[in-house]
Amino acid sequence: VGTAYGRVAAAKLGLLAVLLGFAAVNRYRLAPALRRTAPDAARRRLVRSIAVQTGFGLAAVLAAGLLSELPPSLHEQPLWPFAFRPSLVTMAEPELAAEVWTGIAWGAAAACLLAGLAWGRLRRGPGLVLLPAAAAVLAWFAQPHLSLLLVEAYPTSYYASPTNFAATSIMRGAGLYPANCASCHGDSGRGDGPAAASLAVPPADLTAAHLWEHADGEMFWWLTHGIPAPDGTPAMPGFAAVLSPDQRWTLIDAVRARNAGTAQRETGEWPRPVAAPEFPLACPGQDQATPETMRGRVLYLVAGLPGAGLPADDPALTTVLLTRGKPAPGWTGCVASDPAAWDALALLTGQTPDGFRGTRLLVDAEGWLRTVKRPGAAGAWNDPATLRTDVQTLRDHPLAAVAGGHHH
Repeated sequence: VGTAYGRVAAAKLGLLAVLLGFAAVNRYRLAPALRRTAPDAARRRLVRSIAVQTGFGLAAVLAAGLLSELPPSLHEQPLWPFAFRPSLVTMAEPELAAEVWTGIAWGAAAACLLAGLAWGRLRRGPGLVLLPAAAAVLAWFAQPHLSLLLVEAYPTSYYASPTNFAATSIMRGAGLYPANCASCHGDSGRGDGPAAASLAVPPADLTAAHLWEHADGEMFWWLTHGIPAPDGTPAMPGFAAVLSPDQRWTLIDAVRARNAGTAQRETGEWPRPVAAPEFPLACPGQDQATPETMRGRVLYLVAGLPGAGLPADDPALTTVLLTRGKPAPGWTGCVASDPAAWDALALLTGQTPDGFRGTRLLVDAEGWLRTVKRPGAAGAWNDPATLRTDVQTLRDHPLAAVAGGHHH
């Protein structure tokens, strides 16, 4: 409903629902009345119903024609018109999930009562009053439980980032972070910047796992308009007058990459599924290759170790040598020479660009970063058989859920 296409599509569905309602009334109420007393009056009611139904049908046809002239919703950024949006975040907490299921049970009971009113034999007498009243009471009990499925929303909540999580975007955002964010959020993003102590509301910890529960569109809104404190004063200023829309999107990419890298450095895991950044690849026989165009194959990313017996032509995976602009003599496989690719992957693994040398990563066939081996780490892929075993493990165990991940 956030785009013109979506609004017209919703209107069309509404018209079709009305048409189905007319068809049900005509079939089960007006048509049988023709066989009873006063058939002339029943015929006039049926004719009027069909005439009105025809008007709604023409409106549905008009809506369908209008849809063919509008760009599909995928080609527009949708403006969300409501103050809340549905979210399943609470279902990850067992206690809150139990509350939600209680509300669903109350709501289902109310729906059953209304269905009995509509299709049962209690449409006259006490049931005509008692059933709607009971359904209203059940719905009243359900509402506070089901409200846990709603979170605050903004007009840009469903905006999609146009950056494709590119390595160049991540590093542009990383360059903007010190001047625009570090004074409050700190150099590491933990909310401990030099200005943090003087703020009434502590700055958010940008390394916390809950960052991934916020969509790109929500973060874009906060960067654009700021975040108000409970008393209405700005807890965080907006940057619409300071940063262009493109710069705000790159800053979001950088914050996510830094968050993922911090978790990887401290725990050895990424907090949520994280996509491999986009960067150009020079591969034999391929034009304009990127990690996205290589979907369907496992990628083996190796930082700057040419000539180390790497499997350039292993059928189980595609090896990509990261060189940071340096030549790779003797290497005949795929090469990623863009320095931004090296630096972005270093950030995503919680390392400095210099410390990233020798790191190896596996990207699964769906484009998700899955495994990282740091230089000198135990279990490093020095043995081709071990590497092939880990590659097969990725293929056998694809990520079952990517909610909250950042895919392009």
